[in-house]
Amino acid sequence: MRFRDSASFVLETPIQSEMDIQEILVCFYQTRKPNYQFSGERHLNYELTYVDQGVLYTEVDHQNYELHAKDIMIYYPNQFHAQSTDKDHFCSYLTLSFFLNGTLAQDLKNKVFSASKEMQETLKEFVSSIQKDQYMNKEFSLVLLKKILILLCQCEHKKETPDIDKETKDPYLNKILDYIHSHIETNIRIEDLCEHFSISRSTLQVMFKEQLNEAPKEYISKLKLERAKERLQTKKYTVSEVAYQLGFSSVYYFSRKFKKTYGISPSEYMDSIRK
Repeated sequence: MRFRDSASFVLETPIQSEMDIQEILVCFYQTRKPNYQFSGERHLNYELTYVDQGVLYTEVDHQNYELHAKDIMIYYPNQFHAQSTDKDHFCSYLTLSFFLNGTLAQDLKNKVFSASKEMQETLKEFVSSIQKDQYMNKEFSLVLLKKILILLCQCEHKKETPDIDKETKDPYLNKILDYIHSHIETNIRIEDLCEHFSISRSTLQVMFKEQLNEAPKEYISKLKLERAKERLQTKKYTVSEVAYQLGFSSVYYFSRKFKKTYGISPSEYMDSIRK
C-alpha cells in the first residue's frame, strides 16, 4: 500500500486526545415562529446551536448576539442563555447538548461563527448518522461532533472567516487566494490578478470553477461581504465607512449587494443587532 503525495515520516511522540466527548445528551431540530421567546436556562453541559434558516437572537451572560443562517454558537457549562426571534423572522436551528471529559478551549466562548462548507457537510452527516440504527453509528456521531468542534477551534486559531475557503488542492490557486485575502480591502480586479500571477483570464476562471465551484469575481464579492458583516456587527463603523474600507465602488452598490445576499440592508442589519 502506498500513500500518494506523502514523504516518509516517523511518529516520535504519542498522540493524546485533548477533546474527549463523553456523551451526547440531546439533539433536536426545530423551527420557531416570529415572536418566539425562551426565558433562558443554565446547565452543567455544553450546548451547540446551529442556525439553518432565519434569524435567532440569543442572550448569553447578559450579552446579546444575533445568529443568521449557517451561524454556530456554543454555550458553556453554567452559562445562562436565552433565545428569541423577532416579529419579522422565523428560525430553524439544530441544538446539540453534550458532556466533555475536561474542558473545551475558551477560544470558542461567547463568539458567533460562520460555518464553513466542511462544517455544514459534517453537520449534515452527523444528523444523518445519529438517526440511523446501524452498528457503531452512535459512536460515529461522537466522532463527527468532535470533528465539528476541532474545525471551530482551528478556524478561531487561524483567525479566518470559516465561511470562505482559503485552501484547495492546487498550490498555485492557494497563492492566489492568499493574495485575495490579504488585499480584500482594495478594489481587486480580475485583470489585476491575471497580471500579477501571469495567468490568462480563462485559465483563472477554470481554476476557480473546478476547485471552488464559483467564479473569481463571485469569490471576491462573497469574501468582501463576509468581512463587511463582521465589521457591521461591531457597530464601530458606519455603513459608508465599511463600504469604503472594503473597496466597494459606492455605498449604494455595497448596500444592494449586501441586501441581495443577506435579505436585509446594512443599516437594517446594524439596527437589528442588539448589544
